[in-house]
Amino acid sequence: MSANERSKPAKISDTRRWMRNAVVAVFFVQGFLFASWTAHIPHIKDHLHLGDGSLGIALLGAPAGSMLAMLAMLAVSRLLPKFGSR
Repeated sequence: MSANERSKPAKISDTRRWMRNAVVAVFFVQGFLFASWTAHIPHIKDHLHLGDGSLGIALLGAPAGSMLAMLAMLAVSRLLPKFGSR
């Protein structure tokens, strides 16, 4: 293999390019939605008459739910081979 052949980048197929662009778009949209949500937190806090503590507990719900879902997926990944998918 010559030096010229090694320096050429590998050609990316159309399917892989589409999949990569789709992942980038999903992360961009999620970041945009999260940023727009965080900008509205003070308005929602005033509208619902929440204190700092109750707002903190409410905002803790999303990460706590994510952690519980992750733990459930780990448990299911160990139980699925033993019991099957039915």
